[in-house]
Amino acid sequence: MKIRITYTAAEAASFERVRAELMQTVPDARQHTSASPGGVKVWYLTTCSKTKREDK
Repeated sequence: MKIRITYTAAEAASFERVRAELMQTVPDARQHTSASPGGVKVWYLTTCSKTKREDK
């Protein structure tokens, strides 16, 4: 499962509440943040892990 949430500084408080609930629901998930132009922040939550492919 992959979730992407975009938010602005004005929405930061609401985002933090949602992020906290998601992290309680799926505590082993990885999270990553980035910023895009215009002050929009992006937060990613990933529950699946990448596996290395074996060369055959």
